[in-house]
Amino acid sequence: MVNLRSTCTTKTVWECCTRSTMRTVRLLRSPADPCRDIGGHDEAEAICSALLNDPFKQCHGAIPIGDREGGPMKNCMMDVCNCFLDESCACAQFDTYATQCQNNGFDAANWREDVKFCPYDCPDPTVYQSNGATPVPTCLNKDPEQT
Repeated sequence: MVNLRSTCTTKTVWECCTRSTMRTVRLLRSPADPCRDIGGHDEAEAICSALLNDPFKQCHGAIPIGDREGGPMKNCMMDVCNCFLDESCACAQFDTYATQCQNNGFDAANWREDVKFCPYDCPDPTVYQSNGATPVPTCLNKDPEQT
């Protein structure tokens, strides 16, 4: 029996060393795929397909959307499958992609208007403004320095 001292990471190919010989042993392991585990690739892709539409599609040239194998589409699908196909779990990935679009000069600020399952509900009497003041004025600081 060989005693392995793990120096492994979560990458596809793990590298471990044996204490006795200190030689590298490669262990092949497929990365975790929650969509495969629940049989949800098609459903997750359908939910994440909002990334293919307005307002996101305007920035696909600057930020490739990817597919099931990688990129924002895969990230979205993994999040959705980790939530057992709850569409609201895609919203964080949509927000991340919209921010990347904004950072590259594309206006995707109002993406929540186009993705109905990602509302941003604010308590009354406040309202959501994607390009609102940051930080928000308060009673103690009526004119905060904007960032």
